[in-house]
Amino acid sequence: MGYSKINFDNFFFSTICVCLVVFSINYKFFGFLRILDLIILTLFGLFFFLKPKINNEQFVTFLLIAFVLVLSTYLGVLKNGPIKISRLIFIYKYLFIFFLPWLIVSVIKTEKQIIIVNKLLLINFILLSIWSWMYIYLRSIELINGQPRPSFPTLDFSNSDAHLYSSYLGFFLSAYILYIKDFFRHNLFLSFIISFNGIVGLLMTGSRTGILLISITFLAFSFSKFKNYLNLVNKFKKIQIKKLFYALSILIFLIELLFMFQYEFINDFYYLIQRALNFNLLNDFSSLQRLTKLKLSLEEVSHLGWLLGNGLKSKLLWYDGIFSMLMAHGGLLIIILFIIFYFLIMKRISVNVFNKKNHKIFVFLIGIYLISNLITEHIMISRNAFPVLVFLATMYVTIKKKPITNN
Repeated sequence: MGYSKINFDNFFFSTICVCLVVFSINYKFFGFLRILDLIILTLFGLFFFLKPKINNEQFVTFLLIAFVLVLSTYLGVLKNGPIKISRLIFIYKYLFIFFLPWLIVSVIKTEKQIIIVNKLLLINFILLSIWSWMYIYLRSIELINGQPRPSFPTLDFSNSDAHLYSSYLGFFLSAYILYIKDFFRHNLFLSFIISFNGIVGLLMTGSRTGILLISITFLAFSFSKFKNYLNLVNKFKKIQIKKLFYALSILIFLIELLFMFQYEFINDFYYLIQRALNFNLLNDFSSLQRLTKLKLSLEEVSHLGWLLGNGLKSKLLWYDGIFSMLMAHGGLLIIILFIIFYFLIMKRISVNVFNKKNHKIFVFLIGIYLISNLITEHIMISRNAFPVLVFLATMYVTIKKKPITNN
C-alpha cells in the first residue's frame, strides 16, 4: 500500500472520529443540514478514491431502489405538481442509509480502529444519558428554557426530539448490555453504573420507543440466560456486594437531594416516567396519529395499485413510521427491494462467521432498530442513524474479520 493511500485512509478514519464527536449537535447550518451532514457529504464526495469493494447483487438492488424512487417522483410530479427544493434533502437521506455503512466497512480495518470507534460510541452514550436527566434539572432551576422533554444538545429547546433521543438511548443501552460491556471487559460494578445511568436517561425522555427496545432486550437476555440459571447464581455470589451497595446509596442520596430542593424537578421527573411507561396505545394520541398517517400513505398511492409511490412529491414530509414513508415514496416495490437488499446483507454476514454469539447479537440489534423505525423513521435523521449505522458496520467488520492486524 502506497504512502498516499495510507494517508487517505487515515484522513477518512480521523474524519469519522470527528463525526462521532459532533453527531449529537442539533444545530442547523443550512436547511436540514447540520455539521455532521456537511462532513458526511464531503466524505461521500471523496469516497470512491478509496476504491471500495462492490458487491454486485447489493449494487444492482440499490440501483433498482433508485430507479423506483425516481420513477415514483416523476409520477408524483405529474399528479401533484413540482417538488419543493427542501424535499431534495431526501436524496441525501437515502444515500446516507446505503453509503455510510459501506464507507465504514471500507475504512475500518484494524483492531485499534475498532477499539477507538467503540470507545467514542460508548463515551457519547454515557454523556448523552447524563445530559437527558441534567436537562430536566437545569430546566427546573430555569437555566434552560424549553420543552419538558429533553432533546439532543442544541441552542434552542423550543422543539423537542425526545422520541429520537429515546430511540438512540434505548438502542445503545441494549448494545451496551449485550455487546459493548463484554467488548471492553467491564466488571459488574462499572456495568451497573453505566446501565443505571442509561436507564435514568431513557426514562427522562418521556418516550416509549426506547423503553420498548430495552424491554425487548431484557426479555431476550433473560430468556437466553434462563438455561444457565445456576451459573448465573454462582456469578452473583462472587459480586462485590459492598460496591453495589455504596453505588446505590450514593445514587439514592443524590436523587433525594434533588427532590428535597427542587419541587419542580420532582413534578417533571414523575411526569416523564409516567409518560415513558404509559403503553395504553388505544387511547394515545401519538399512536392514533401514526395509524392515521399509515392510512394516508396507503390512500395516496392507491391510484398506482400500491406498487409505486409519489416519490419526493409525497403529501407529507414525515410519516412517523418507515413503512408508511416508504409506501408513500415508492410503494410496495421499494419496500420489497429494501427487504431484498438487507436479506443480501444478512446472507453475506452469515457466511464464514467466526463468532456465532456476536453474530446473533448483531442480528438482534438490527431487529430492534427496525422495530424503532416502524414506530418513527429514525434512520432518516442523521443524529440518530449515524451512531447506530457506524456501530453496526463496525460490529460487522469485527464479526467478519478473524485476523485483525494492529496499526
